[in-house]
Amino acid sequence: APGLEWKVEPERLDYVYHLPIFFDGLLERAEPFTTIATVGLRDMINAARGKEPSLLRPTIPVIIVPIRRCFQTRDNVIMARAINMLQLIIRTDPGCGELLVPYYRQLLPTFN
Repeated sequence: APGLEWKVEPERLDYVYHLPIFFDGLLERAEPFTTIATVGLRDMINAARGKEPSLLRPTIPVIIVPIRRCFQTRDNVIMARAINMLQLIIRTDPGCGELLVPYYRQLLPTFN
């Protein structure tokens, strides 16, 4: 898979600011934007692994809207990308799973 050349280590970025932007990028259908969004998210999430305090937990409230936008497209490719990134966040920082519970009502209706 293609990589991104970061000018600063991903873990030094402001996650609350940048993560929602990358999630919004998952809505893109054209290259190189789809790759930048997907690889950028993957790099940022992986860079947050094991960091204390958590870099990912504070982002949960701000990534809900962009994730919901991805789900509302009903586009299988876009929805799958968003689900994969959500899974990666939870696997990287299991505490994020619990923080998502209050947002289930906003995220799950799409799947009915």
